[in-house]
Amino acid sequence: MKVNINILYVLFLTYILSTVSLHAQQKNVEKLITVKEKKELIKLLCNRLDTVYLYPENVNKIRKYLNKKNNDGDYNSYKTAMDFAFQLDKDLQYVTNDKHMGLVYDPQKAAEMTQQPNENYYTLEVVENLKQKNFEFRELEILDGNLGYMDLREFCPVKYAGETAIAAMNFLSNCNAIIIDLRNNGGGDDNMVQFLLSYFLDGDVQFATSYNRFTNSYYTSQTVSYVPGKKLYNMPLYILTSKSTFSGAEAFSYYLKIMKRATLIGENTGGGENPVEIQVVNRDYIAYIPAVKIINSISKTNVRWETIGVKPDIETASEDALYIAKVKALEDLSEKNASKKEFYSWIIDGLKAKQNPFAIDKITLQSYAGNYGERKLIYENDNLFYQRQGTKKAKLTALDNETFIIEGIDYLRLKIIKEKGNVIALIRLYNDGILKQDLKEN
Repeated sequence: MKVNINILYVLFLTYILSTVSLHAQQKNVEKLITVKEKKELIKLLCNRLDTVYLYPENVNKIRKYLNKKNNDGDYNSYKTAMDFAFQLDKDLQYVTNDKHMGLVYDPQKAAEMTQQPNENYYTLEVVENLKQKNFEFRELEILDGNLGYMDLREFCPVKYAGETAIAAMNFLSNCNAIIIDLRNNGGGDDNMVQFLLSYFLDGDVQFATSYNRFTNSYYTSQTVSYVPGKKLYNMPLYILTSKSTFSGAEAFSYYLKIMKRATLIGENTGGGENPVEIQVVNRDYIAYIPAVKIINSISKTNVRWETIGVKPDIETASEDALYIAKVKALEDLSEKNASKKEFYSWIIDGLKAKQNPFAIDKITLQSYAGNYGERKLIYENDNLFYQRQGTKKAKLTALDNETFIIEGIDYLRLKIIKEKGNVIALIRLYNDGILKQDLKEN
């Protein structure tokens, strides 16, 4: 069933406000608003809520709350249209307890939307801005152990971002496992959510049936029958989450978790489930109004992630989530492939050392410094450095009291050899098992 193009798993309002057009910020920020205009805006906004909002029974409460604040003079201090809209936005979220609800003042964007069929949110300017950000596919990288990493900041519509999404998935297709970073993803378009899920799920999967009050229609979220490139049904998958993971990013995470297809790592997500209709109000304002409710989902429960968020499988601080995911992925791969256990252990040990370096006292570090044939260890500023003749020095990080990893050289480690408490040699440990010794010069 065709879905109204303005239905979005909308981004956090802080993100929306940050993307209000620069033109609007500069030219209209000081536009004054009269008492009459404030009253008219509240009236038109509530009338729009009457026809769009998912919970019409609550609109009268919203209307009374906003009108009372206006009549009591609570809005008198807001002299500009932008300041007033910002306060209305805060009050809407307060009275509804709905993080999807919002209002922004942006005359330019509103005018562009009115020129689009169905007041399409994705105007030429919006699409161009997203293009300059690679449609929010911010980073793709192959990490040690052939782990694929993708930092995705928004689910942009397939219509615009489809080719970029396909390229990203092809780039990751030969990895041993994939980490998808949604810690800074506030949502986006449902059809991209479905499109990317289709790479990781086998067969026809129906995630949910939803009802749109504004259009009085139903639609189904499900995998698409064809996606270009290699299917990744058996690819180990890890999703990074944070408190800022919201809306469509929560849907993506939730469905993969429910189907036991991915391991979620990080923080409990933001808790915004109901997609919105984006509407122009009173020419200069744009309202984000929750209009769609899931009425039947694959989880077969009425409790999903609205207000409560999605709970990760492994809870940890957002800033530690990527490290935890790397170690978890490598440990899982090691368990499944005994012949590569040493290979994965080498990488895991290095990750752990970088995250939590072993502490060695200064006197011991100083005793390690010296010349070892063509190589030398240098003690400098409470750190130990390695340098081969003719190359730049590289910082060492301790794995234990005598073993070190070398910054920028993943295939080689160093081990100090002692005899009767005195340093006598340096062993070079290579990741292919080769050992080479360099005697310390007196």
